[in-house]
Amino acid sequence: MRRITYALLIPFLLALAAPDEKTYDLIHTKRAATILTLSAKQKLLESTNELSAAAGGKRMLKSNHGTYIRLAYGRKRKVDLMRGEPRESEHWYVEDWRGKVVFKSTHSPGRFLRALPSGKVDLVPTHPHNCPALMWKPFRNSDDTWSFLSIHGTWLSGLKNGVVRCMLERKCSEKFTLPWW
Repeated sequence: MRRITYALLIPFLLALAAPDEKTYDLIHTKRAATILTLSAKQKLLESTNELSAAAGGKRMLKSNHGTYIRLAYGRKRKVDLMRGEPRESEHWYVEDWRGKVVFKSTHSPGRFLRALPSGKVDLVPTHPHNCPALMWKPFRNSDDTWSFLSIHGTWLSGLKNGVVRCMLERKCSEKFTLPWW
């Protein structure tokens, strides 16, 4: 008698335990999203390590507009963009800092490119250990250019008017090539 009772209950219990089509789709959509997120994180890690490990060294930062980020002299040392053939003022050391990079000018004393919360970019002699705003997270773009994210969530940008600053969105002015010098 008990066998018959259990035999009748099993299909009923299975029907209750089996998810309906909507629940089934939701479970698989969440799983797919998790897989895509993990894949994106891995790709990001690979591109970050690619720049910080392989592309470090003696580099120039060439904007999408054909200008170079440089250390400009005047009353005050500042950073801007220069057209034409690159000179020594456009030379930078790109240093790896555990998956992030810092840009150090070749002039003595070496100064580092720093992002400010206001969006401005300046140069300071501060060592990266003492200032996280000197560190940039590199991202490889699909067109083989690089973009650099500041600690403030803004992107290093070389604007057409010769200004270097940080912008909220990554567009064409936030893309750079890194030729060797």
